[in-house]
Amino acid sequence: MRQDHQVRTPGLASQQLQSHLSIDKSAPAYSHQLCHLHCQARRNVQPADNGDKIERAVQTLLHLKTPLQAHEVYDSLDQAFPNGPVPCTSTRVLSGLAKRHALDIALVALSWHDVNKYELNCYTYNAVIDACVKTAAWTKALHLCSVMAHSEVELDTITFNTTISACERVGKWEMALQLVNAMTWKAVRPNTISFNAAISACEKYGEWERVLQLLRAMTQGKVE
Repeated sequence: MRQDHQVRTPGLASQQLQSHLSIDKSAPAYSHQLCHLHCQARRNVQPADNGDKIERAVQTLLHLKTPLQAHEVYDSLDQAFPNGPVPCTSTRVLSGLAKRHALDIALVALSWHDVNKYELNCYTYNAVIDACVKTAAWTKALHLCSVMAHSEVELDTITFNTTISACERVGKWEMALQLVNAMTWKAVRPNTISFNAAISACEKYGEWERVLQLLRAMTQGKVE
């Protein structure tokens, strides 16, 4: 039986949520295929929750009183998923919160997964980063990238593209360029979405030389 939430000790991911961006080039990367296969393996042990159950959980979280209390989020999730969620269920819950722009709740829900040692993969993190884009919370998107790197969770193309978009929305062109470069360090191939978001960020502040550099890089790299 799990301990009560009041005596749970945050794991690494929770401790890193407020850290600055620090991409570890030596951290092992795990492929999309591995995430998918692991998710399938968990399904064989524990069936995925149906859509109605997931939507009820999301609605319960959305109707919590403000100011938000972390223990209330934990209690709601404990009641909704007493045996813990499979990764696919976690992603759907977090995506549901992201669609409603409920970033604060999504961040606490992410912490609930960590303190209970429930699996977190690139898909669950990407869902929360998407909420960061919708709420223009670019610094929190960067923090989540840092958490993923330190927790040895793959930063995939979607992770980078979504974070670049978060920076683009607030005109942080320097950080957008750094993220495009970081994709190379992490052996993640930038695509058209990656470059277009960075180009848009540069255009907003008249950084035309950077725009030309990005266009040349796209041509030379035969970006798709």
